[in-house]
Amino acid sequence: MANSRPANLDKWFVRKQRTPGLETEPSEPRAAVQAQDQPGSSTRETIRRPTNVPFPSDANNRRFHPEWYDKYDWLEYSVEKNAAFCYCCRVFSPPGVSKEWSVIGYKAWKTALGDKRKGLEKHNLSAPHITAMVSWREKELRVEKGCSISTLVNADVLEKRRYYVRSIAEIIQFIAVNELPLRGDYDITTHNERGLFEKLFQFTLRKDQKLADIAKVMPSNATYRSPEIQNEIIDTLADMVMKDVAKDVNSTSTKRYTLLADGARDKNNVENISVGVRFVKEGKCMESLVRMPHTTELDAEALTEVICSTLEYAGIPLDNVITQCYDGASVMSGDKSGVQRRIQEKIGRQVPYVHCYDHRIHLIVISLVSFIQDIGIYFDQVEMLYNFFRKPKVAALYSGTHIKRVLETRWSGHLQATKAIADNFTKIMEALTGIKLNTSMFDRETIATATGLRQTISDFKFRFLMVFLKELLEVMSPINRMLQARETDLIEALNLVSATTGELGDLRSDEHFTTFVASAHKLMEAESDEITGPETSRPKRARLPNGRLDDYVITEAIGNRSASASSQQMSKLKATMYEAVDITLSEFRRRFSDNAWLYQATSAASRKSDDFFHHEKLAPLAALGVTVPSEAELSVCKKFLDRSLPVADSSDSNAVLKKVYEQRTAFPDTYNMLADISTFGSSSALCESTFSTEGRIDKPTRRSMLTSRKSNLVMLAFEKKRTEALNLDEFLSIFAQKQRHLQLF
Repeated sequence: MANSRPANLDKWFVRKQRTPGLETEPSEPRAAVQAQDQPGSSTRETIRRPTNVPFPSDANNRRFHPEWYDKYDWLEYSVEKNAAFCYCCRVFSPPGVSKEWSVIGYKAWKTALGDKRKGLEKHNLSAPHITAMVSWREKELRVEKGCSISTLVNADVLEKRRYYVRSIAEIIQFIAVNELPLRGDYDITTHNERGLFEKLFQFTLRKDQKLADIAKVMPSNATYRSPEIQNEIIDTLADMVMKDVAKDVNSTSTKRYTLLADGARDKNNVENISVGVRFVKEGKCMESLVRMPHTTELDAEALTEVICSTLEYAGIPLDNVITQCYDGASVMSGDKSGVQRRIQEKIGRQVPYVHCYDHRIHLIVISLVSFIQDIGIYFDQVEMLYNFFRKPKVAALYSGTHIKRVLETRWSGHLQATKAIADNFTKIMEALTGIKLNTSMFDRETIATATGLRQTISDFKFRFLMVFLKELLEVMSPINRMLQARETDLIEALNLVSATTGELGDLRSDEHFTTFVASAHKLMEAESDEITGPETSRPKRARLPNGRLDDYVITEAIGNRSASASSQQMSKLKATMYEAVDITLSEFRRRFSDNAWLYQATSAASRKSDDFFHHEKLAPLAALGVTVPSEAELSVCKKFLDRSLPVADSSDSNAVLKKVYEQRTAFPDTYNMLADISTFGSSSALCESTFSTEGRIDKPTRRSMLTSRKSNLVMLAFEKKRTEALNLDEFLSIFAQKQRHLQLF
């Protein structure tokens, strides 16, 4: 059981130091052990028992008397607290010990010398105190004989205990990696939990006879299966994973990393901050979660402190940050007092802030929905369709794939919802028609809603917007998938943004408009005239507008009285399509126009650029501490890549980095430069992924877990490869320093 005393309690007492080399009792607090690391002349720890100091009196003129030391050798006095303490209970902290004697301090001088029912004598005869006294005397005996724990406890017993604790850790490790709950309902009759942890432990006992035999002889007060012990094991494992991440970051050739951070509020209304790092190790880009702390304050100063303290606790130097990547919230991106500015001030140099590319695209889609009313209405109708088909009776009649909802936080939800309706359009129509015809199965409200939705999605405008928006959003889908990949660097992201804008520009053509119109008509070809109606029938060939106006959006045509209703509808839809493409392109150019100098210098490290390995173009990177190679080294390396890298991989920045890593002895500066450039972050998708992991762990039945426990479980589940690769012998060594019921070494 963890010691509950204040961390600074030992400063109230001055004790002689232990003999160097002597094994320390595991039941002794770690802070006390660390305070005894200096050599001393005594082999016995002596309590500070002041006599010639003022002993303040209370209101009734009663005070502590040093004469009491003679009768009670465990008694000690704190001048600072003006209180008496029990040395053995404070140091060895047995189960059930009173906090009055171990943490708070005893001050009831009036009853100090009472009978056995109160005061010093009552504590002297208490069971926890006697247990602590035994531990104290045992330690003194070992000190006098120069023995260690391992010489007093049979080696076979220690090995069995380690096997037992290791088995428990393995069960928790398995449950955490698979994002499963440990605990279940509490059985009042048997005082046992019926969670997965207990079930797996019992299952392991049946399969592992050695463990079963060990479990039979384990002390009843040290089974190590309580929630408190679970938390300590989880915390220890999470710390080991965090240290493994820090080890990777600090062992790279440049030791540089990009700082990733994002925040999200969980179901318990707690703000979780995901802190991650991006770095290059052995020629490969990697992204890892450092920790997920929580905070109650959401201002820039508090968030900066949380991020910096998390890195400090992990052992990752803040000075090695090369770029920062967050979302566009003002508290993070603020140029005057946002987190990114405060980080730069702490480091004392320029650390570029890169607004997460995935967040930028989301803002572009949100702008599109906000600026064009017809598109906004379309997505409102899609949301209504999703909610309607969630009803159990309606879902039972529907035979298509699941209809997606429009997500507020991820633009990809707009694409998935549109694709789901387009791919299942016929089956959706069949379900809505079936509801209309089966009046006996459904209530009037459901039938009326189905009739309205059926009319809505059969309307030609809805079908056209569905086909067009599916194509428009799918053009942006590759960049979304690439940004989710942890190996994508800033170079690849910039190249893909350029390719995406070019593809979006190609959509603005009469040819594409005609294709979308034909696809929208084709969706209703199998339906009857009753469903389609005269408004949705194929219109006559529209009168072509003046070709000189092709580059303009026509919102109104004066004097064209001969135009039919169908041709007017076509003109409006074409105008909507052109406006949507124009807004999307305009937003792309506006939102990806910052950090121009960084992008230009970074592009010079891409083989797709005409300025590949141009020394002057790369020179500005020196402001970030990047070592720019000499012109001679760049020239030789460029020729080497031209001859050795396959054509298929010639423009892949990761392939270039890997190839130069293989020849880093010949091109050391070039490799370090490419490693730093590949470290530049372009997306905080890693942080978004941690919140997805947190959502899977934070089930409704698990809302009572401590925030720290949940944070540690997210760490273990998200970094599952690291968790599975943990050295459990190292875990036992760390864990043994925290526990005092069982000696493991």
